[in-house]
Amino acid sequence: MQTYTPLRPGREARDTIDGETIVLQADAASGSVRIVQAPKRALVVYTYWFAWAAFHPQTEIYRR
Repeated sequence: MQTYTPLRPGREARDTIDGETIVLQADAASGSVRIVQAPKRALVVYTYWFAWAAFHPQTEIYRR
């Protein structure tokens, strides 16, 4: 089981999936996370949190 660690603004998260690198970066100004690098064969879907919430209403939202 992998542990979730929040991505702090201005920082990057790197991981390897199936031997290929994926890089995510948190934007300090907007509070969003963007994909910086992903495998060419990756199926990337850009969406908003409320779209996920509409299809998965049982999802809990983390609050500080």
